[in-house]
Amino acid sequence: LARKWGQANGGRHEIVTMRRGFHGRTLATVAATGQAWCQEGYDPLPTGFVYADFNDLESVKAAVSDKTVAIMLEAVQGEGGVTPATEEFMKGVRALCDEKNLLMICDEVQSGMGRTGTWFAWQGYGVKPDLFTLAKALADGLPMGALVSNAKTADVFGLSDHASTFGGNPVAAAAANAVISVIEEDGLLARAAHVGELLRAALQEFVDAHDKLLEVRGKGMMLGLVVDGDPAKVVDALREQGLLALTAKGGVVRFLPPLVLKEEDLEEAVDMISDALDIALED
Repeated sequence: LARKWGQANGGRHEIVTMRRGFHGRTLATVAATGQAWCQEGYDPLPTGFVYADFNDLESVKAAVSDKTVAIMLEAVQGEGGVTPATEEFMKGVRALCDEKNLLMICDEVQSGMGRTGTWFAWQGYGVKPDLFTLAKALADGLPMGALVSNAKTADVFGLSDHASTFGGNPVAAAAANAVISVIEEDGLLARAAHVGELLRAALQEFVDAHDKLLEVRGKGMMLGLVVDGDPAKVVDALREQGLLALTAKGGVVRFLPPLVLKEEDLEEAVDMISDALDIALED
């Protein structure tokens, strides 16, 4: 969509994306992902993507040229280390896009649908992108993705300009409607913010108690625990305790609990984390 819009607005096609970002596993999204590990073995990759440093507005400005059509980023980098954007950076990117007539695109596949305590992570920064993407939690695990546009690009795609074999299938659409209803009716945005802060506080206590734990970062129920060492050892120990977590780049243990998590379940999870850390971090 961005490139089609760009062709009608100066013949532009390049998209600036962030190093340590992550945007998917198709050839185009692998090329958009500024991490070498997921690009290895897929050459030649599609061209037209330029990388800049996340949370570094000057790096982004330097990557913009007369070929640039859009800047794409995650408001909270997930795979890259559960690193939130700064407010200054998000507002700076928005202002740069306005100045240069570029599209601001937010990838909300991991951070969207309430995970950070707002419907979409970009809402926590006082900016609005021109486009944002959704998937994963949108239909609660059923395969569904969506691209949300403002009026600027809403008429770019005409009938049959773009399609997907299973696009718009009624089962996934019904699931997405149900997800939206449950989030609204059960107050899951507020719960994600509240219970997320409780989890953050518990993780911070572990950081204060363990020399090998360096930092807690993230937003809502999208949190990362930075480890001085191999985070996979912590993830393995957590699994042995009955709790699932992920690793992320930069020595991070990534916690993405369900939005329906109750405080009593969190207390049990914190006990599991405590036992797992004692095992994984022992000398």
